[in-house]
Amino acid sequence: MDAMFALSALQLTRQEDVPAGDSATETVGPRGRVGMRRNAQMYFDRALDSQRHGVGEDEDEALVLEKTREAAYLTSILLSVYALVALGEPPADDDPPEASHAALVLWLRLSTATQTAYHTYQPPASVQTPVQTALAWYGNTHTRDEDRLYHTEQGRPFTQLLTFAAEYETLSLSDTEIYTKVLSHISHTFKLSNSGAETPLQICQRLAALPSRLPPRFTDLAEARAPRALVMLAHVLLHMKLIENEVPLLRGIAGRQVCWIEGVVPRAWRERMGFPMMIVEGEIRGMPPANDAGRVWVGGV
Repeated sequence: MDAMFALSALQLTRQEDVPAGDSATETVGPRGRVGMRRNAQMYFDRALDSQRHGVGEDEDEALVLEKTREAAYLTSILLSVYALVALGEPPADDDPPEASHAALVLWLRLSTATQTAYHTYQPPASVQTPVQTALAWYGNTHTRDEDRLYHTEQGRPFTQLLTFAAEYETLSLSDTEIYTKVLSHISHTFKLSNSGAETPLQICQRLAALPSRLPPRFTDLAEARAPRALVMLAHVLLHMKLIENEVPLLRGIAGRQVCWIEGVVPRAWRERMGFPMMIVEGEIRGMPPANDAGRVWVGGV
């Protein structure tokens, strides 16, 4: 319940008028939003603490009672969604310079943590429960469409995100495989969105759950500010800009986080940030030309 209250309170802070009482017309201003934000953080902290006691922080510690497995799985998803929505919150006056990076890593870690709850909660396939939809998105690293995600053609037009500056970077085989998987998801999501094969809400579910379908190593790379990981994250986040009008929970996330990434990556890597920046600035919508993602376009050509 704490996780639900946290997400509800956070959503209220993002509305222009926050209800102050039973009447829908009785509202409060900025002070009310500040108070609601504090309540959201309080509920989030309490839910996170309870979750850590209910589900271990690694798979070996996952000792969840039979009757609480479903609740633990759903709570892990709600905590992840809260951390994602919080990425769009404007910075507070007393936020440290590293606040954006810390918030981004928190979302990645909480989303990845759903893998433990997913493997702990495994209902029979014949049983239809409220979490069946969630099972298709969160924590499941082995998906039915995984094989076709990995075709070389599927990665276009974003393959330069994988090959750029490769001669100056020593990548292990496992890290290359992780980056390839992220690249595949980026391109696949773009194509689903552009073709209309999935609704904005389905695209939102796919994006929110993406870190939970990747090895935890990707979060480590992002936390270490590996330029390739951050630039790929920018290409994940820019999808949210394209659908934020249809999914209000996503408003502000891409604008804040993509701009932060563009400001912290090395100068040479900013060339790969051209496409995300043009998306968040509203200059273009949709897919870039084949294998041209991230090029600094002049005049949108």
